[in-house]
Amino acid sequence: MFNLNIVRHLDLGDDSELKDLWLDKVHIPDEAFSSGFNLEGLTVKECDEFFTTAILPSHLLSFFSRLQELMVWGCNSVEAIFEVKDTTADIVIPLKILTLEKLPNLRHVWNKDSEGKLSLPKLEEVIIDECASLKSVFSESVNIQRLEVKNCEKLVEIVSRDELVKEEEVNKPVNIFSKLSYLKLWNLPNLSYIYHGMEDSEFSLSNALLPWHILPSLHKLEELVVENCGSFETIFDVKDAPTNDVKDTDIISVEVIFEVKDTPTDIPLKKLTLEHLPTLSHIWNKNLKRSRLSFPCLEEVVVNGCKSFTSLLPASLSMSNMIRIDVKNCEELVEIVTKDDEADNEEINKELIMFPKLTSLTLYNLPNLTYIYAGMQILNLPKLRELDISHCKFATDSNAKVFTPHLERLSIDMEGVMMLDKGLLHLDPKNIKYLRLQGFNDSDAASAFNFFPKKVPLPNIQMLVVADSSFKEIFPLQKPEIIHSQLLVRALELRNLHKLESIGLQHTWVAPSNLTWLKIEGCASLKYLFTSSAPKCLVQLKELLISNCEALESLMVDYQPHDDDHDVIIFKKLERLSLSQIPKLESFYTGKSTLNFPSLKEVKVTECNRLEYMFTFSTAKSLKNLNEMKISKCESLETVVLTTQEANQQHEDLTFPDLKCLTLSELPKFESFFTKNSLTLNFPSLEKVEVTECNRLEYIFTFSTAKSLHKLGNMEISKCESLETVVLAEADEPHELTFSNLWDLSLSESPKLGSFFTGKSTLKFQAYLYIEISQCKIMKTFSHGDVEAPKLEMVKIDGVRCSKDNLNAAVSQQFEKRSTQH
Repeated sequence: MFNLNIVRHLDLGDDSELKDLWLDKVHIPDEAFSSGFNLEGLTVKECDEFFTTAILPSHLLSFFSRLQELMVWGCNSVEAIFEVKDTTADIVIPLKILTLEKLPNLRHVWNKDSEGKLSLPKLEEVIIDECASLKSVFSESVNIQRLEVKNCEKLVEIVSRDELVKEEEVNKPVNIFSKLSYLKLWNLPNLSYIYHGMEDSEFSLSNALLPWHILPSLHKLEELVVENCGSFETIFDVKDAPTNDVKDTDIISVEVIFEVKDTPTDIPLKKLTLEHLPTLSHIWNKNLKRSRLSFPCLEEVVVNGCKSFTSLLPASLSMSNMIRIDVKNCEELVEIVTKDDEADNEEINKELIMFPKLTSLTLYNLPNLTYIYAGMQILNLPKLRELDISHCKFATDSNAKVFTPHLERLSIDMEGVMMLDKGLLHLDPKNIKYLRLQGFNDSDAASAFNFFPKKVPLPNIQMLVVADSSFKEIFPLQKPEIIHSQLLVRALELRNLHKLESIGLQHTWVAPSNLTWLKIEGCASLKYLFTSSAPKCLVQLKELLISNCEALESLMVDYQPHDDDHDVIIFKKLERLSLSQIPKLESFYTGKSTLNFPSLKEVKVTECNRLEYMFTFSTAKSLKNLNEMKISKCESLETVVLTTQEANQQHEDLTFPDLKCLTLSELPKFESFFTKNSLTLNFPSLEKVEVTECNRLEYIFTFSTAKSLHKLGNMEISKCESLETVVLAEADEPHELTFSNLWDLSLSESPKLGSFFTGKSTLKFQAYLYIEISQCKIMKTFSHGDVEAPKLEMVKIDGVRCSKDNLNAAVSQQFEKRSTQH
């Protein structure tokens, strides 16, 4: 019998002995009742029909006295986790972590336990995801540290009150969350209660996620995340909570509930995230100053898509520790901080340092935002490092001034520029390292700098992002007045600029010699990136990332077509090149000069459907440091290297000395790595090759190239309709071909593949080797010569393990079996 007394971690499978144990068909010795199982971790996953409808049936519960972690995933038939019935003794399971995911028929974590027979006193973390039938999670007896509940369509409540609770216990203090530090509620559209134990009480009238009677128990809560949950109007119900000026006649009943006298309750919440809660109108539904509750530790507030908010934070909230505020897509929001009813108007007009530690402020798409703090004349944000303001009404309608003396990262639209122009936003231009310009679609300015206020020089920008705008060029021919010296941009990102025709990096005032990183995405009118004179300036460029540029035909065009000085164009430090979704790209360069990439390490090209080749032979010779090449979904690509007549006449070989990883996939016209077979290609460092859906490819390597594959370890070839062999024989081949490090070889779904090697030389494999061949229907032999593989570990053909003694014989035998079956 399977011995659970020696196993500490078990992945429960369809074991017949375990099935009988779970179905109570196996006699359990008496001594097992006292010792229990030694199992500490149990995983149950992807079982459409589990042994029972409960993961832990009642007759086994007492044996899991050491179980600390339980994970149940993808079991359609499971209806409960703990089955508590016909149990007379108290059961204690030291479970710490419980994870339940993709259980569509789960209705109970445990079924009815009205007498509290099952106890999980050490439970710390619970994660529940995609349990569509679950209506509640816990009973009152559970007290955990971290709770995450997501994507449960029918969930109504998190904690259900025991139906048989005694009447005198109804108003006992609520301690179910006294250890909770993290709570995440995500996509629970029918959630109505966290805990509805006092539903009928006079104290629970507000439509709040956290009603007042459970707030005092949250004295360890540090992070709360709520998205798309129910129809709550407020998060923290302080309106119905006792106040600091309660009448004497109220004190007795209040103290019974809270078990406090004059001591306020601090909730140590640090991060609050609220997203897509359309009915939410308040975070706190009353002035906190008069409440016994306080939130002294709040550091981050993130709000997105809460369209009923008119204000965000009450002035009575302690904001001395606030580090980040991020508010987006709140249509009705008028102010960030709302003043208290009894606030002194004289104080409001003074200079305010409301957020002494705030470092990041994002205000995006808030069309009715009028104030940060109503009535405020000067708001000083002494620690602010990052400011992102766009699509906000207050930027132009307010007269209040915001001072940010240490601001380093600025993201603004036209309204933000107007704030600068009016003197409503004060910053020190010398400190700005990052500038993002976005949403200038209504601007008539041809250049991204033409509109900027002349009184705001920007000398030290290290990263410039221009996005979602209608500029025709980024850098104009003449230096703008706001640039008092050369622009020292090191990173440049251009995104969704549908009218952009020129970047302008060739202009001398731009000083592109500092540029190390360039990313261009969604610039539909751009036909080229550089002129041939640009690389002389782009001496520091290390990364070039281009995607989704519909009109781009070439990366570079000749500046002066007959200029002999451009015989060799060198991108001296370029290490990474990525080209994606550029349907009209035909070549990297349309001129007659030679491109060199001596430092290039990574090339990734995908969905460039007019590209017929990657590199000329002269360019390929410069790729001495190329480490990875990945090419996919290029409909017209026929070859990687386009060889010249001169190279063929000289019989010059080509070596990629550092290339370790080569991937070619979904290239319907790809025929060979070279356009001519007279040259020898060498890959001395190649470790991994993956070739998929290259339907015109007839072979992968010639014999000469295969001789250089000393480090090749992994080769995967699949879905190549015309492939006849992996290694093509040559007339003058020597007596043997050795693969020193090949350990994993996979050949699949290639209907014309006849063999791995067509030559007569002896194939030698020196490493431990695993070979898997599937759906290669005409493959009669592995090689036409002898095969020596002394460390062959596995041969699997069409799912069947074959003899390892003779590889050619194994392939031949499987071919004969297929032939007789058909």
